[in-house]
Amino acid sequence: MCGVAGIIERAGRTPEERRLSAMLSCIAHRGPDDEGTYIHERVGLGHRRLSILDVSTRGHQPMANPSKDLWIVYNGEVYNFQELRAQLPQDPPYVSTSDTEVLLRAYQEWGVESLQRFNGMYAFAILDLRKQELILARDPFGIKPLYYAQDGDRFYFSSEIKSMLAGGLAPRFNRSAGTAWAMTGWNSDDDSMFEGVKRVPQGAYIRYSLVDDTVSVHKYYTPKPAWDRAESIGDREEDWVEAIKTELVRSVKDQLVSDVPVGTYCSGGIDSSLLTAIAAKYHPEILAFNVANPEVNELDEAPFASAVAKHLGVKLHTFSLTPKSFRDALVESISVSEDPLPFVNTVPLVLVSKLARELGVKVLLSGEGADELFGGYVGLFRRHAFHRVAQSTGPLEPLSLRASDMLTRFTSRMGVAGVRGDGLGMNEVLCGRLREWILRKRGEELFSRYANPLDRWLAATLYGQLQTYLLPLLNRADRAGMAASIEGRVPFLDVPLVELALATPPKYKVAVKGLKPIGKSVLKKVAAQFLPHDIVYRKKMGFSVPASYYLGPWPQSWIEDGFVVNEYRLNGADMNEWLGQLNEQTACWMISLEIWGQMFMRGRSIDEVSAEYLRAMAT
Repeated sequence: MCGVAGIIERAGRTPEERRLSAMLSCIAHRGPDDEGTYIHERVGLGHRRLSILDVSTRGHQPMANPSKDLWIVYNGEVYNFQELRAQLPQDPPYVSTSDTEVLLRAYQEWGVESLQRFNGMYAFAILDLRKQELILARDPFGIKPLYYAQDGDRFYFSSEIKSMLAGGLAPRFNRSAGTAWAMTGWNSDDDSMFEGVKRVPQGAYIRYSLVDDTVSVHKYYTPKPAWDRAESIGDREEDWVEAIKTELVRSVKDQLVSDVPVGTYCSGGIDSSLLTAIAAKYHPEILAFNVANPEVNELDEAPFASAVAKHLGVKLHTFSLTPKSFRDALVESISVSEDPLPFVNTVPLVLVSKLARELGVKVLLSGEGADELFGGYVGLFRRHAFHRVAQSTGPLEPLSLRASDMLTRFTSRMGVAGVRGDGLGMNEVLCGRLREWILRKRGEELFSRYANPLDRWLAATLYGQLQTYLLPLLNRADRAGMAASIEGRVPFLDVPLVELALATPPKYKVAVKGLKPIGKSVLKKVAAQFLPHDIVYRKKMGFSVPASYYLGPWPQSWIEDGFVVNEYRLNGADMNEWLGQLNEQTACWMISLEIWGQMFMRGRSIDEVSAEYLRAMAT
């Protein structure tokens, strides 16, 4: 895992080395092992390296092809690089064993069509002097971040926004994105909280023409079900269990490939426990890491993680979260994320990643994607369960459906989870929910082969979650790991596995027992082959942080003349009164937005903002 950065000067100037250096210094945590730059006329490329494969100097970047007309800076891993290498010309001989060189040769041989062949997580820039263009590409599911911005006569790109700010980009608040974030906890797949700064969308590439300085966006991948595999597997649940198990084991084995120590995040939940179990089978020395909440038993998953580690014979290292450790790391975690935190548990993830790094681990596997692929958010599927039961009641079905609607009317920010009708209000459109609605409609068309409307709804909902709600979770995983110079890998987001999961019959994802939805049913049956029954079928807890850790007084200056008060033209006295009435989620988001604004819009340092926040919390 690495950090990439670059500048294109539009006015014919040569990029200044000092700007590139400043950009790279700002993302040194993403690559503490090496640094490199390359400047060609008005294009500058920069790279910070975290050495994972071929840790020798032969993997140095920016890397060029033998004829020096293609240059790459690359962040990520292409897990099928050995297979691709065998398909590519072997002359001239390779000079390294890195996947970077394979990726560059694949691009030289197949152009942007090579993106269709990569299975991995990546964000890279290729300077193509033959075609006089720069290509910025991001992996199919948005695992790795990549941003770009046009500021006057200068074009920037980088793995992190703060890097572009260090290079001279002026920070401006994107108020519409801020409003969307306040409603949903995230922005669209190509927007950000900074005016003019965009993400390269998941499964897309940006082409910057050096001939006429135009920028165009091209989609190369959209998630799709593997219908051909589904037909060959058939309809028996046990066959689906074996098919998913085979793909998951292959994915984990692929992602264990490393020339440095590998570990796992093991919370004690089914997803991370299953990954740990498979990894331990092929890598017995693997280390596992988790977070304990020793002061709040009902939120503490550490006993379950310990049971998993004991069963597998794996060494488990635990970070014990306390109010002090949480508050001490809150401001830093928001700085690391570059977004107000949609998930307060980003903070303990940052802390446990640092623990792993201290113990020599440079790669950690985590379970992101399993809930979105297999129906893990069971609270969203209660209506689905009622309807399943209602469909079996014959003449009583209409009455049962009306009763279930009365019992289960709810809204949710989790992807396209809304289940009542097809309407979308204007306020929802203006607050960022149009993308979710579009994905749901597309999902209903994609899964039209399901005769049962409940199956279509469930499949479309998960399809939307994969492309919306999952994005901030992936950002959380990347930023928490990279804050400690750790590469996070997500085996559930392997392309063949995702496409198989999308084709898995919905009845095997969310089963119904009585009126109760059983999420990830098929995945649990896979896990039961590796783990004890009590671990696999225990109640889902989630990764929670006690509200008392962050609920408390704000610095008075933030209430009277803070970022939020000024940007949204609020009355400080009214704000002060309202702060005392906040629920937990709103409190978390509001303090996070204020801290974000203090640092990124007002230009205050982490230490300064943290000291002010901690003084207020101590009163």
